[in-house]
Amino acid sequence: MTDGSDWDDRLVDASLHELHGQRPPDLSSRVVAALEHRPAPDARIVVLRTRRRRLVSVLAVAAALLGIAVVVLTQHTDERARVVAESEVLSLDVEVQRGEVEFAEIAGIPDEAPRGASRHRAGTIAPFVARAGNRLKSAEPSRLRIGPFGVVDNGTNTELEVESMEFTWKNGVAVASTLTVAVVAGVVTWHGLTRNETAAAGETLRMQASAPDEKAAQVAAENERLRRRIAQLEQENGALRTAPERDAVQPVVEEPPPPPPPPETASSSMVFTDATYAAALDGIDWKTMGEVTKEMGPMLVELVEAMKEGQEMPPDLGVKISQLNMKLVAQVPALMKSGLPGYGPNGAYTHPLVVANVLANTLAASGQALTPAQQGKIEGLVRSFTAENQSIAATTHEFAVEQLLAETEMKDRFYAEIGSQLAPEQQDTMNPKGASTYDGAGLFNTGLMTRPFAEGVPAANPADFARVASNRLGEDLGLDEASAAQVRGIVERVTAAAPELWRDASDTTERNLRMLKSGRTAAAMRRQVEVLREIQRKVPLTPEQLKKLKAMKGVLVPLPKGAK
Repeated sequence: MTDGSDWDDRLVDASLHELHGQRPPDLSSRVVAALEHRPAPDARIVVLRTRRRRLVSVLAVAAALLGIAVVVLTQHTDERARVVAESEVLSLDVEVQRGEVEFAEIAGIPDEAPRGASRHRAGTIAPFVARAGNRLKSAEPSRLRIGPFGVVDNGTNTELEVESMEFTWKNGVAVASTLTVAVVAGVVTWHGLTRNETAAAGETLRMQASAPDEKAAQVAAENERLRRRIAQLEQENGALRTAPERDAVQPVVEEPPPPPPPPETASSSMVFTDATYAAALDGIDWKTMGEVTKEMGPMLVELVEAMKEGQEMPPDLGVKISQLNMKLVAQVPALMKSGLPGYGPNGAYTHPLVVANVLANTLAASGQALTPAQQGKIEGLVRSFTAENQSIAATTHEFAVEQLLAETEMKDRFYAEIGSQLAPEQQDTMNPKGASTYDGAGLFNTGLMTRPFAEGVPAANPADFARVASNRLGEDLGLDEASAAQVRGIVERVTAAAPELWRDASDTTERNLRMLKSGRTAAAMRRQVEVLREIQRKVPLTPEQLKKLKAMKGVLVPLPKGAK
């Protein structure tokens, strides 16, 4: 986290919040295990603890502004994973982030009495013996971070029972692998490294740990080195600007002025402008943004292809994307100071003025610069859609997600219109083959704006989705059981009448990389607005609950487990 004194760091943190909401994935969790020998020769306890550091996303464009993908480098290990034996007991640090949780430890360490029951409130971290039979109970909604396994959200009256633990040994150190728990009562949702999973009473959750990763550390180090270099260059530049004020005046020998530099072509700098934002936008290095975008676009497609079907991310590819990312980070302050209207930082990045200028410079970097005729037509589109963008931002929307929907639909049309003005080879540069398949796989689509707010929910049918969605809404709004039941009925009825939500079965890219198929989020937003309106009309809400309902920004997107 930042200390609040660094403007750029505060911007990065704000952008990460836009990207991940209130439950950021801990992409850099590191498991530090210590082996403590017990007096009994056949018994020992393995204590796993985690420590957190700054989130590092090797794919986050412009300081996580774009939300392209959230992945972590992984490595192979030849060590054999094994289930905890009777002679080995695993202890996990459990952080209670919300609510109150009871640890019911009926099975203790060999030759030692179990600890029995203990209660722990929000803000505390306590050890929990993860042995088969031990339970975690919660009467009220709660949230736990369970060692290296991520975050678990518990609904009302939930109870989890440990079934098994798997881990590996490496150089005498225990590294957690999976934790399997049975849901005895209630509904719980696990937020893992690359996916979410929900289970109800009678079902089980198999939670995977965030493993240590040397490559991820290398990427983090490279990010930090580049960040320091940018800060150094900015400091040197500032020193050069103020040097004349500090130095004594020296006699100056008159020399003829140097010849003026040749004018830059329009395609290598700011091509499209607006009087309201011209001064701020002129401070952005559009040429660099175009060059980086031209190079990064194909890499993102390559990344998605490489990670399909559970494959690992090529380390060299991750490092290259990280290095390109830092070049865009340098442009973030000027972009955010421009005052461009939009839904969050990503809304500013996808503003028609920004998109058109980045595209013009991307094409120029590819040797496919816009012709004067193309530039004239696109300039008209930019003016028209900029005015529409301003109108959407100035309109009062009853629900926050309505603005996101209106902006998404407008920008979808803008991307289509601007693409229609390009030659086939220019279209391929704008959207390389495969870039339009998933939100986050391309740099010229509305997935850059919607992805930070979308959460995929695996569901077999509308009833299954309604169970999860109503539990989430009930928890966020603080609904009683009767109101939560009403919400569940509304969600199920609306989504059951929406065949577009269930037409395509989800795939591994959506479930594991959290990159949803293009168009899926927009369809879910339209139906969610219907749900929110009907809840407002039919469910009795307090003024505070109604305020929360209208301010909701997250979009729950059904991920069908099977084709309908």
